[in-house]
Amino acid sequence: MWDGVTYVDPSHDPIIHEGFRAASVIVANAGPAAIALRAWQTHKPKSDDPDIEVQLWPGNTKSISGNLIRARSLEAPYIVKPGSTTDPPRFAAIGWRFVC
Repeated sequence: MWDGVTYVDPSHDPIIHEGFRAASVIVANAGPAAIALRAWQTHKPKSDDPDIEVQLWPGNTKSISGNLIRARSLEAPYIVKPGSTTDPPRFAAIGWRFVC
């Protein structure tokens, strides 16, 4: 069902698509952390700032289009239960499918 599956963490910003033509992809975030989907309208951007950036929370699915599409770990507030000694998750598992 998925065209690709990978993980995202602060040290790994995977490329989902890179090409001369724009692609549309549907991305699902299995969690446990939130991610940012970033897209540029050229395959060789001159700036690190994306043309489009959307947040994708755990359990959600979104679509995005661009010539270069990457996922990045999103620093986000987390709800921590009182008395919890665990740190919030810093990684996420994602899957994507190209839309024709």
